Amino acid sequence: VEAALGLFADLGGGGVGVATAEAVPTPTACPQHPAHAILFGRTEPVPAAWLAQGLEQSADTTACAFVQPRNGPCGALAAVNALTIAESHRQQGSPEQDPKATTPPLAAAIGRLLARCATARPSEACPLEAGRPDVYRADDGTTEDTFSVSIASWAERPGGELATRTESFATVAELLESELLATAASTFADASQGGLALLCYSAVATRGAGSCERDVGQSFAGCLPLVSSPFAFCGTELLDLLLTGAARGDVFCSRDDIFEALKTERSAKAAETQTQPIIITSLKHRRRGAVGLLSRGEIEDGRAVCDELKRPTVPIFVLHGGDHFTLLWGVPSSSSSEHAPGVVTAVHWNALEPHRKLATLRLPHRGRGGP
Repeated sequence: VEAALGLFADLGGGGVGVATAEAVPTPTACPQHPAHAILFGRTEPVPAAWLAQGLEQSADTTACAFVQPRNGPCGALAAVNALTIAESHRQQGSPEQDPKATTPPLAAAIGRLLARCATARPSEACPLEAGRPDVYRADDGTTEDTFSVSIASWAERPGGELATRTESFATVAELLESELLATAASTFADASQGGLALLCYSAVATRGAGSCERDVGQSFAGCLPLVSSPFAFCGTELLDLLLTGAARGDVFCSRDDIFEALKTERSAKAAETQTQPIIITSLKHRRRGAVGLLSRGEIEDGRAVCDELKRPTVPIFVLHGGDHFTLLWGVPSSSSSEHAPGVVTAVHWNALEPHRKLATLRLPHRGRGGP
């Protein structure tokens, strides 16, 4: 059974990947940096699939679609791809016009991602809202004049020890225009450098290992490390860190779940007991972001995805299919030649071979709530 499961992972979840053995860096000794312990575990080397994963655009399409050579990093890749598409929407004037935007969408998406990791409070998981003043709150609720971002790199070779460079910024705009971000975005895009792993290390280092541990501890069933063995799949905690800045992972939680938890908390207080009242603070502050999440688990297992993730501010969704993450985003009617009344045009992207494909979907529109 173990051999069969290992073969399943090596073949990219049942299919042969495009990366050759020579193209995939060999994992070396386990890095000792605190960010590595949070991301992959203290005793685990960097998985080979993550060392081969960058943020590289598919050569087969003009759409913003990153390719995935091997099974494992699909969730993190889909999240960063979705944020990059959202940044393109922002810069193109949909839904918010930013005529001064000069930072490439990928670099801008990475910059905003790291800014969220630097500024999200432990008691809430909410993205920085467009148009909101650049005010950053410390853990105790006070206002800070600056925030710090840490960029991870390999000290010597990919998969070896990590190094981090930390700089402080007064505003998100200053970060987006910085040389630090431009250089980091180029490195993160490079598959030969394990760029996606370096981005995730940077997110953890910027958030802080201790804050990530607290985030996970405040969730219903959170666990560390953020990438689980033996198949190097990322969990919802890592998705949440990339999308909102806090590694909660409480994505399967509807308003009904919150109300039930509130009842439990009130009953516990009345009985003078301590029954995890902290879970309420990790749920009731979640706000709508530019990227949503839909899961097959809601249909098969009855686990409701939280309402805010079903209603993103931009029609972009990470799709959880059970053992693989893909991407779905809406196409504005003005840019779709096939637009028809009562129909929504969307694009679905599966980044992993052998079924890598960009497909155009036409979905029935069911009113203002979306398709």
